[in-house]
Amino acid sequence: MNDISRVLLKMFLDRREYRGATEFSFGWRPAKGDYHRLRIQARDGPFGTTVMLRKATSDVPTFEQIFGYNSFNLRHLPRWNQISAAYDNRDLNYKPLILDLGANIGLASLYFAKNWPDAEIVAVEPDAGNYQLMLQNVSGLKNLHPIQAAVACEDGAVLITNPEAEAWAYRTETAKEGVTGTVPSISIDSIMNLPQLGGRFRPFIAKIDIEGFESNLFSKNTDWVASFPIIIIELHDWMVDKNGSSRTFLQTIAKYDRDFFFRGENVYSLSRDLNL
Repeated sequence: MNDISRVLLKMFLDRREYRGATEFSFGWRPAKGDYHRLRIQARDGPFGTTVMLRKATSDVPTFEQIFGYNSFNLRHLPRWNQISAAYDNRDLNYKPLILDLGANIGLASLYFAKNWPDAEIVAVEPDAGNYQLMLQNVSGLKNLHPIQAAVACEDGAVLITNPEAEAWAYRTETAKEGVTGTVPSISIDSIMNLPQLGGRFRPFIAKIDIEGFESNLFSKNTDWVASFPIIIIELHDWMVDKNGSSRTFLQTIAKYDRDFFFRGENVYSLSRDLNL
C-alpha cells in the first residue's frame, strides 16, 4: 500500500466530528507521472476539484493535515456561531478577504474556497516548485489569486535558506543587496492594495505558516493585525533552538483585545468584534 492509499484509508475510517470524511468525499484519478491525482468533492455543496500531489513528498501529509484532520475547520471553535453569523450578515458590497501566507501547493486555499465561497483569497508562496503546482491546483477559481513571493514586514527580497528541505518546510531570510537567487517579498499592506482585489473587500482571515519568518513579519508595519478578525498562525520556536521567532508576534498581538484558542499546531487569535 503506497503513501496516499494509507492516508485515504485512514481518512475513510475516521468519521469523528470535524474530520475530513464528514465534510468531503475523495476519489482516485489516474496518476500522472510522478503525481497522485485526487478528486475532492464537498458533501454539503457544489465545491469540487482535482488536486495533484507529488509522490513520496510532504505533499501527502499536507493533504492529510488539511483535508483529513481538517486543520483549518473553524467549526470546532467556541465562537463558531459568531464567525458564521459575521460571514452570513456581512455587507454584500464587500468581499471577505482571506490571506493564505505560506500557501505551499494551495491546499489550504482550496479548503478556504470551499468553506467561504464568496471570499477573495490571496495565496502567497515563495518556492517556485510549490508555486507552479499551486497554479495547477487552483486553476479555474477566479476568486483565488496566487502570488510567488514571501510575505514580510516590507517589500523587498528574500532567500530560501534550506532548498534541500521538504516542500512544506522552506525557510526564508531577508536578502542583502546584490545577492542572486532571491525571491520577492511583499508586505500585507501591499497585498491589500493589489489591483485584482479592487479595494472592495473586508479583511477576514489571515492564515500564517511561514517557517519562522513570522519574526520578520511582525517586527514592524503591523497595523493590519487590528483589521483581521481571525488570525491563524503556526509558530516555530521549536524549529530552531533559541531563535525566538514567535517573540515579535506575541509582542504585537498582546496590544489587542483578542481571544486565543489552540488546536494542533495552530494558534487561533480572534478579535472580540468579528463583524465584517
